[in-house]
Amino acid sequence: MTYNSFQTISQILVRFENEVRDNPAPNKNDPLYIDFIVESFFEHPDWYPSDYVRFHEDKNGEPIRLSVRDFLRRNSIDRSDGKREVIQLTTKASTLLDNILSEDDAIASQAFAELIHMQGYYRRRWPFVARALMTQLANKLYEQKDAQAKELAIRMQSLQSQMLVPMSKRFINTLIEQTSMARGLGTAKSVTDKISSLLEDVNDAAKQEWGEAKDLESLQADNADLRAALHNLRYELEDLQTQLQNTQDANKADGIVTFLTELNSATSGNLLDNMAISQKVITSLIKNNWQPELPEIEGIVYSVKAIVTFLYRLGLEPLKVVGAMEKVTLQDLTFVNYLGSEFDYPDQVKWVKFQSPGWRYKGEIISWAKAIECDPETFMSDMEVNQ
Repeated sequence: MTYNSFQTISQILVRFENEVRDNPAPNKNDPLYIDFIVESFFEHPDWYPSDYVRFHEDKNGEPIRLSVRDFLRRNSIDRSDGKREVIQLTTKASTLLDNILSEDDAIASQAFAELIHMQGYYRRRWPFVARALMTQLANKLYEQKDAQAKELAIRMQSLQSQMLVPMSKRFINTLIEQTSMARGLGTAKSVTDKISSLLEDVNDAAKQEWGEAKDLESLQADNADLRAALHNLRYELEDLQTQLQNTQDANKADGIVTFLTELNSATSGNLLDNMAISQKVITSLIKNNWQPELPEIEGIVYSVKAIVTFLYRLGLEPLKVVGAMEKVTLQDLTFVNYLGSEFDYPDQVKWVKFQSPGWRYKGEIISWAKAIECDPETFMSDMEVNQ
């Protein structure tokens, strides 16, 4: 596996660890029973449900607190042919997942396409296949000599011991999607597609057909699957809400950036710059006890201040202060339109005076500041006049 694969697995683990902490399995032992059944039927696909029950009692010295028969039925693997198909699909999917996590892009691309096909074509089998894949992936990570891989394996085993089948399916699906995106092999599923798939899980969990009345244990297990499917759906709906809000915020920010850029364009008379300059002049005049005589002029004075204040509250920020004089080198002139003599070398120091501030909105540069070179004597005389 590549370093990037380790990073992707780690990021997904963090996400699901947080989720499981807030929404653990209703019965903390159910995930352990599920993994025991998976491991057992891979070794003995022809056994009857009662055989797995006895095997658990002989191996662990206690009865399995899970209806094996109902569990296998819910996952459509109560017959030996269904179990064998799951074993074959898991073996193939495990190889394909290894290929996605490998370094060969051509092989990874083909593996990604086949896994996507398996997810759709074998939809009823895929949740159980995903559960087995998670176990095998943890074992392969643990066999790696890399310390990071062993840590990931331990975390994955701990995570799996707290989740039911629907969530382990979503874990593997997320791993396939995120790894493929990181390698440029495919595009992310839309949230709509994810929700559609999760609705199918909810429908499957809600419409189980049984040939006989359910006992309390069967009802509790059925309810646990339905709750897990509904939780996954709720999680993706919350994700959709977040994405929609982010899209709205991004569209709003893009619209404001476009508006502010147009407002300060040459065709619009560089209104942002002129308002900043006007505000600077007005503030200086008021400090020198100037008062507007005509009511119309007074209205303009306060309108300029109100507009500038509104733009600042909106998130607009000046890059520089109008009229400010600074010592600069060539490296200091990022986002500055400099008018003056050329620099003889990068560290040469020059005095400049900023004629317009330049603007930024939430990290986006709206316009550059404008600075004109001035000599030190002019700078000193201007400083004396301003004092």
